[in-house]
Amino acid sequence: MTGTPNSLVIQDEAQVYDLLQRYVTNPLDVADLSLTFAGWPSLKIHLEGPEFDQTITPAMMELFLQLQKGVYQTYAQTCYGVSRRRVLTASEREALQINVKVMPGSSGYWVNFERILGIISTGIVDKMEPAHVVATILGVAGLWFCRSTFLGFMESRKQQLAMEKASIRTQFLSEQETRRFELMTQVVSQVPDLQPIREKTEEYHQSVLKAMATAQKIEYQGITIQPGDARLLSQTVREKSTEVRLDGQFRILRVDSADPTQFKVKVQHQETGEELDAVVQDDSLDQHNRPILQAAEWQRQPVSLKINARQLRGQYKDATIIEVIRVAD
Repeated sequence: MTGTPNSLVIQDEAQVYDLLQRYVTNPLDVADLSLTFAGWPSLKIHLEGPEFDQTITPAMMELFLQLQKGVYQTYAQTCYGVSRRRVLTASEREALQINVKVMPGSSGYWVNFERILGIISTGIVDKMEPAHVVATILGVAGLWFCRSTFLGFMESRKQQLAMEKASIRTQFLSEQETRRFELMTQVVSQVPDLQPIREKTEEYHQSVLKAMATAQKIEYQGITIQPGDARLLSQTVREKSTEVRLDGQFRILRVDSADPTQFKVKVQHQETGEELDAVVQDDSLDQHNRPILQAAEWQRQPVSLKINARQLRGQYKDATIIEVIRVAD
């Protein structure tokens, strides 16, 4: 690391994890840091096989287009709080365009992302607390470009496939990479904007494996991948949601009675700050509790709710309020 006091130049992913560990130990320890990137991160892919000889196959072209889309969504999520690309201005889109370099005399592809991370850093510096800025930019860099993130994704896919009777013998995570993957998971749980970005990177990583699976030799970010493993890991795995109960005190952020067939509300958990959309269970509960919910919204008073929901990849779906209790003043 080099730079002026409180300014750090990130040159490899080891520094990323050192700083993330400092963040989870004590966020204030990184609050006064200003980060720049030099020589890292970049995307490096090397493929060998007849169809990859100094060319970009349709699958690889689609992969890079997906990466570009992911860059736009990452910027939108961190700077605007939503992952929709349409919130970006024309100048932002132009600035965030990636350039893919096809290496001469080989089937290698290289993309430099130092500039992109610099743009994201500039975009969020005045919109978050200083420690949160550091964690967010390091989390973005780690989710998209760190080896441990990709290796952890492959290990998770292997476990999912094992439950569906597809056997992969390769052990992807070393002891060090396991610790780093677990640290990144912890950071994602603490920084709300990183969860949707992680989901985007997981979709992208599956596309990476699918696009490269027909090659005879595969190297991604310096990781050698067996083509057979790539083919298996790129398969679609059926993900099952789990039923959960979300009971507690909530604030009513919004009431939506536009649909005459159901009564919808947006609620925020008092302790966790988590927000979710829910519907009231049935007509009888709807009629009894609609005034309580509407009054809670108007008066900005909490209510005690019992909610059934389904959870998939950290997201709640099909949330249904089954009981409403007014919280006494």
